[in-house]
Amino acid sequence: MMYRAYGRTLESDQPLPELDAASAVRADLRLVWNATVHAPPGARWSTLWRFSSGEPWVTAARASNAHHFRFGRLAEFRVSAALIEMAPKGRVADATLRHLLLDQALPLALAAHGALVVHASAVSLEGRAVLFAGRAGAGKSTLAALLARDGAPVLADDGVLLEESAEGLRAVPSYPGLRLFSDSSAAAALRPAGTEESDSTKRRMVHAMRPDMFQSAAAPLGRIYVLSDGPTLSIDRVSRRDAAIEILRHAYRADIDDPHALRRQLDAIAGVSSALDVWILTRPRDFSKAAEVARAVAAHAVLR
Repeated sequence: MMYRAYGRTLESDQPLPELDAASAVRADLRLVWNATVHAPPGARWSTLWRFSSGEPWVTAARASNAHHFRFGRLAEFRVSAALIEMAPKGRVADATLRHLLLDQALPLALAAHGALVVHASAVSLEGRAVLFAGRAGAGKSTLAALLARDGAPVLADDGVLLEESAEGLRAVPSYPGLRLFSDSSAAAALRPAGTEESDSTKRRMVHAMRPDMFQSAAAPLGRIYVLSDGPTLSIDRVSRRDAAIEILRHAYRADIDDPHALRRQLDAIAGVSSALDVWILTRPRDFSKAAEVARAVAAHAVLR
């Protein structure tokens, strides 16, 4: 079965209902489910992300020709040049495994091979991609959902690939998806898509009135907003240097202990820094003011 995600063609031996089908003959990446994945002997594991409790969530190790990623007690992935192998641990819901693949392992695999993938949600406003970057739980998906409610197509929920094209820097959508907690979905008037079992309290959303709420085509990069909490709404531009730092902070990185990989990523960000239009978006985390914040962002994002 062939699918499209992050501008790549994927061949999978299991269905991926979240993705658009592809008609390509040759795949960029092959996905193997229920594989046998063993940690490399003597591997040195580093923690990429932690839970708020401090417990490691995603750990990574590098072998001679592959990267290994462990997602807590749920699954382990092995990523090589054109292959992603997945090994669930125990009884893990299929929806959870697909989430780990699409929203975390796949962007990490792309980053491991030199792609610049930002941990961000994104919508399209007046034909340009508007990104919302921030830590886990910062409200990226909520803001994208509120703008989608007002007619802005969603480009991505968790990851956006930035790449250069003949027309300049563009944002390549991950896949048509939006996962929200119940309070966020209620604020955006969205309902869960079906009742599929998942190990996450977030649920995938659909819009009762607009089946066209997602956009799969790449879009020229517009503004990038880094989310921050504060008592009042403010939108403040950052310098070109700080813009590069913010992108580095929120970029997927497969190996945090590899100085050569970090240098390559810094070089990639420096190469596109002139096209980065980054702002700090400070707003109160108050659902009663969420619609006001979304309107302010929509107006600001299209100013030239």
